[in-house]
Amino acid sequence: MSIKLIYHTKESINGGFSPFDEAIHQVSNSKELLIACPYIDVSYIKVLLRKQVN
Repeated sequence: MSIKLIYHTKESINGGFSPFDEAIHQVSNSKELLIACPYIDVSYIKVLLRKQVN
């Protein structure tokens, strides 16, 4: 397992695409997705779950 530091860029702070959002979508492309976060909106989770088999 590799570790990558993710942080906001000047573009993302000013309304650009969030690097955190991109990382979540990359992880959600895996075969299994486990989420433990009380601050994710249900509609956002539904988008991620559409990609999942399990």
